[in-house]
Amino acid sequence: MSYSIFRTAFCLMAAVTLPGSLLEAQELAGRLLGASDSSAVSGALVILLDSTGHENARGLSSPSGGFSLKASAPGAYRARVIRIGFASWTSLMYHLALESRREVRLFVAEEAIRLADIEVTTTRSRCGVRTGDGDIIASLLTEAEKALTITSETIRLGNLRFKTETFTTRPSPDGAPGERSQATSVGQAMWPVVSAPTESLAVWGFVHEPRDASQLLEDPEQRGGPVYFGPDARVLFSSWFLDTHCFSVPPRSVDSASVIMVQFTPMRRDARRDIRGELTLDRETLELKRLAFRYTGLPRWVPTDSAGGAMSFRKLESGAWVIDRWSLKAPIPLVRQSRSDTTLFGFAETGGRVTEIRHGRNGPIEILSIVPHGWIWKSSLEGSANRAG
Repeated sequence: MSYSIFRTAFCLMAAVTLPGSLLEAQELAGRLLGASDSSAVSGALVILLDSTGHENARGLSSPSGGFSLKASAPGAYRARVIRIGFASWTSLMYHLALESRREVRLFVAEEAIRLADIEVTTTRSRCGVRTGDGDIIASLLTEAEKALTITSETIRLGNLRFKTETFTTRPSPDGAPGERSQATSVGQAMWPVVSAPTESLAVWGFVHEPRDASQLLEDPEQRGGPVYFGPDARVLFSSWFLDTHCFSVPPRSVDSASVIMVQFTPMRRDARRDIRGELTLDRETLELKRLAFRYTGLPRWVPTDSAGGAMSFRKLESGAWVIDRWSLKAPIPLVRQSRSDTTLFGFAETGGRVTEIRHGRNGPIEILSIVPHGWIWKSSLEGSANRAG
């Protein structure tokens, strides 16, 4: 018998050593302020664009609206500000001389995006959609992409230290349900699921058999059975994923007063293991609340919709975005003499909840409230009539 499950979050991030030339790079720094009332714009993604419009650097604005972007070479640059629920804004051009620092105050226009402007008039599925296309599905995907990108940038910067409660459950050797083991840890955050390169997912899908996954995993203990890869911002909004999945707004979402959902499902059924799921956004602010997914195209011994995961997102008082809860579930195969004899041995489950966040090594601690309904494995995807695989 062999099995492998998700590798999960809160491993310490490796240190990154920058080339010496970047340590004395030319810099655009300053504060982001709202154009209407000069209040600080916190938690915004700030992208440094060169004169041709290509990205050169990125970062997040601080609680006071501060930002600092280091360019790789002297030249003319603009700052693009991306905020969830608002139209993007781009500054004037600024020239950065060699090894210089230019400080500016940017008054950011605050053009809020509202669903009334998007006009929720259809729930028809769209395949091959692109963010920025202008219709409701593309607009909602654009806001979800912002949230996932800002969350990823928060993780990359590594300025937050999380105290988390995690759990793991595996069947006992005789196949009976195992006991849940729980632990508390402190460390930097990482994305809760490991994702493979899009080129690999396009060929092998989201579930890799041992012969396919061995080259992607460094941990020998995870090479014995199927490896379940999950989605992240890079995967969900890649051209490959958008081209091979269809997106829709379910009718119950259109009628909801508080949230709106975008469902995604594989465009076609084939031998590749895929995922379907949904993104849940706040109807008023367009902030991403939740991402849930289920694996499709799994072997017959795996019950339909039994494997997958979910994660919820939270905006902190500082303006930063984090994943505050997650849960993952994968089937464990019992392999006998041949693969045709494979049956379900049980499920491995893991998850976590962030309880405290420290801003910086000696910064303030933010206590996250406990959600009454506990872990978030149960999903509105369960019982859905729109099944795949």
